[in-house]
Amino acid sequence: MATNNVGGACTLLQVWAWERISNIRPLVTSSLVHEDYIPCGIAWCGSYSHIRAPQHCTEHYKDQFSQMHDNQFVWRPYVMRNLPAICVEGRPILTSRTYLICWNMVEPHMPQRVL
Repeated sequence: MATNNVGGACTLLQVWAWERISNIRPLVTSSLVHEDYIPCGIAWCGSYSHIRAPQHCTEHYKDQFSQMHDNQFVWRPYVMRNLPAICVEGRPILTSRTYLICWNMVEPHMPQRVL
């Protein structure tokens, strides 16, 4: 079944993809703004060119994804940034192996899968 439209937070998904997948991000013609306490998405509000990634061309993106190497995906984009204390306090809790409970649903929390 083919779908011709997408719903949801597409802008957030696009910024997430540009931050992490180097071979589909547009060429940035202005300097990136990566300062402490400023969201990474601000870097994409400048001017950029889509020469490498044409719009509305799914074949281009499929081709890029099929040729991707593991070093072309940024797994930890915030490592080099000085994050506020609220973002880093309690890190051991974020990596604990426990269960997530929501009413009658119980799911294991497995952070080792994404670390």
